[in-house]
Amino acid sequence: MGRKSTQKQSGLVKRGDIWHIDKRYKHAPGGRIRESTGESDFNKAQDVLIFKLEECRKASLFGVRRDYTFREAATKYLLKNQDKSRIKDSAYHLKLLDPYIGNLPLKLIFDESLEQFVKDRKQAGCKNKTINLSLGIVRQIINLAAYKWHDEYGKTWLEKAPTFEMQDNDDAREPYPLSNDEQKWLFSCLPDHLQTMALFKVNTGLRDKEVCNLSWDYEIDVPELNTSVFLLPKGFIKNKEDRLIVLNKTAKAIINKMRDQHEHYVFHYRGKKLSQMNNSAWKSARIDAAIIAVKNDKKCNYQSLDVTVDRIDQKVIATVKGLNKDGTNDSVVYTSDDYNEEREKKGLPPASKSKRSDYHAIRVVVKREAVRRFIDAFWPLHSMFCNVRVHDLKHTFGRRLRSACISNEDRKILLGHTNDDITTHYSEVELESLIKSANAINTTKRGNGPTLTILKNRVKHGKGVHKTSTLGL
Repeated sequence: MGRKSTQKQSGLVKRGDIWHIDKRYKHAPGGRIRESTGESDFNKAQDVLIFKLEECRKASLFGVRRDYTFREAATKYLLKNQDKSRIKDSAYHLKLLDPYIGNLPLKLIFDESLEQFVKDRKQAGCKNKTINLSLGIVRQIINLAAYKWHDEYGKTWLEKAPTFEMQDNDDAREPYPLSNDEQKWLFSCLPDHLQTMALFKVNTGLRDKEVCNLSWDYEIDVPELNTSVFLLPKGFIKNKEDRLIVLNKTAKAIINKMRDQHEHYVFHYRGKKLSQMNNSAWKSARIDAAIIAVKNDKKCNYQSLDVTVDRIDQKVIATVKGLNKDGTNDSVVYTSDDYNEEREKKGLPPASKSKRSDYHAIRVVVKREAVRRFIDAFWPLHSMFCNVRVHDLKHTFGRRLRSACISNEDRKILLGHTNDDITTHYSEVELESLIKSANAINTTKRGNGPTLTILKNRVKHGKGVHKTSTLGL
């Protein structure tokens, strides 16, 4: 009988390029160790095995706490929270964190361990709020390891949880409620299915996810008022409360238009539910709408304002040029080389150009960035409109309710904000009052200027261009 190899006897098995532990051991939980060493070198893998064996022995005989890695803790967190509505977002953040702290023992994770992660994310252009989402998950996992999770010997995974310092949320983008004209320009640039969803959103104050998941199963008929309402379950509501949706005249017309088009969902695209409204079509539409806004600006003296995208060999070049009446030009040029350079700074590979569809995607992105830079350079008053978010439709609805002098209590209900007094039981009179409040946004006279939503302090800057500082109301 042939002798087994030393590598097999050691309890190491190679799968692909990585050595894995598969060994029976009396001191191990369940009598067996099965996990990856994370090493491709056999000698290093043996060192990992020896360390794991000694760790199990000490834990079994002397009650010494095992050193769990953050990767192990992250895996446990994901497995135990599969039913969470935002588990995919958590997995995304943990994937970003893994190269920085995945191999570290939990006891070595603190603010200093995350400094490089924070630095790299800021360099990639992330806002502090986005970085805090990642840090918040780290803090949550560390707290679970210290106070809730126990090993086979009754020990918590971590002896004590350190405190974590969050980033100051001082770079957050201000809300940008739309004026009537801005809404008209933006919606005219959206494809039909997104235009319908956006119009519904700006008349109900729903969040992006709530619009995309709106189902006919949630509709409740109210024959006394000749209408219907929707009651969204708290499962995918941000504040974990059931969400009442009342329909003003515009929203009701949209519901009647969409009825019987899809078996389950109110809004869809080619028979499929959308996962989000903030897609490529939305991003392109806001860029096109910003150009319309500039052309309609009273201070605009351009004889022409053109956006061109050309391809020279493998290079995509976008040019935005405004021709002034005195013969001078306001222009910005942005290329695919500039785009790939920015991707490299973020640690991303160059954009692929292997397919014809790849070139189309690059053309779209390069055009967007060229227009955005043109607006920032020459028309900063329209910069926020150029970057308007889907969530700003909710801010628009809220601001219009306030302009119509709707009470704070009704605004909370209509916007789905946390309300200690909120209930899912409404009388006919209460529903009628809420519907009247929702309709008020279509009857109140609203100005077209940005002063509807924010105060603007205009400071003279350059040749007739004004910079803006905003004060949220």
